[in-house]
Amino acid sequence: MPDVRLQYLLEIYFKGTASNQETMELMRILEKEESNEELQSLLDSMWSRFAATSEAWSEEKKEEQFDEVLQKIKSQQAPVKRMKTWYRIAAAAVVGGIVATTAFFYTTHRTTVQQPAIVAANKIVNDIPPGKDKAILTLQDGKKVDLDSLQKNNAGMYGFQKKNDHEIAFNNTSTQTITYNTLSTPKGGKYKLMLPDGSMVWLNAASTLRFPTAFQGNTREVTLTGEAYFEIAQNAKQPFHVKVSDMDVQVLGTNFNVMGYDDESTVNTTLLQGSVKVSQGNRSGILKPGQLSAVDRDGGLKVSEADIEETMAWKNDLFVFKSYDFKKIMRQVGRWYNVTVVYKSKIPEGKYSGIIGRNNNISQVLNILKASGLSFKIDDNSIIVE
Repeated sequence: MPDVRLQYLLEIYFKGTASNQETMELMRILEKEESNEELQSLLDSMWSRFAATSEAWSEEKKEEQFDEVLQKIKSQQAPVKRMKTWYRIAAAAVVGGIVATTAFFYTTHRTTVQQPAIVAANKIVNDIPPGKDKAILTLQDGKKVDLDSLQKNNAGMYGFQKKNDHEIAFNNTSTQTITYNTLSTPKGGKYKLMLPDGSMVWLNAASTLRFPTAFQGNTREVTLTGEAYFEIAQNAKQPFHVKVSDMDVQVLGTNFNVMGYDDESTVNTTLLQGSVKVSQGNRSGILKPGQLSAVDRDGGLKVSEADIEETMAWKNDLFVFKSYDFKKIMRQVGRWYNVTVVYKSKIPEGKYSGIIGRNNNISQVLNILKASGLSFKIDDNSIIVE
């Protein structure tokens, strides 16, 4: 089991965004005595990263939060009694750090060192709330269904179920007539979809997924623009393909993330579990868990080690920036808050790193970014960088 997988499972479990499948996978890892040393190392690392944001949490509060986690684990019969006291402290700090996510941001310039900064949010006029669960489903006949306002009991007439306010599900059918639907999230939106074969897709902001109402034939194929995380139902006889731009991601049964926004320089595929083959033209690469493939607009393909925390941040309601240039940060902010970024003066130089919750209003995010000496103004749905 790769380190990246255990780290990812720990973080989303403590944050409360792990699926049932991911939770049970983590429980199975924790049952193994030999994983203690690896667990200790990961918790040490997580403590270091979130220590700057944990000051707002009293020790009693941390214990209270982690006790809730322990009770959940106990209810699933995992051997938590083997966990040492310091595990409780470190893990509770992670709970506090991820849930609170006040701010942890620093900037690295050519002549300065990394400096952590914690900034309290000030009230800003014309504040903009964060994105939420919303999407439009476009049927093959062109009819558009607003999933945000659609009532659960009306979803059946369109051939799917609305399971809750953030998820719809299609049931596989043996019908001979296959139609194609497109699920689209606007800027400031995200949504979850169960495909007809039982595969799960989480769609990030400003993204679209085109898919059939049933998978027939020798392959399962969908088309993506933007970004999505996939958990694919295994079916060796019917490989799964994701088409994005002129690239193809082929899988049998696996968990992976694909980012292919038009305003980004590369199409990135990050593998969490299983195996995928990424192809572009006459070039291809096979990924192992914890690896990332980046395909640039000229067709170059590069495989490297992935940062799972950074890749999966959006799904876990976080911004995680690691040595990002300023425009890359603001592209993410613009997509999630549905704003246009206007540069009134020269674009700031340097590299920026930090962890910020995506459930904050934009004023809190901007106040955190101000820690690096930047200045902003909100003008309707525009952010003016001064």
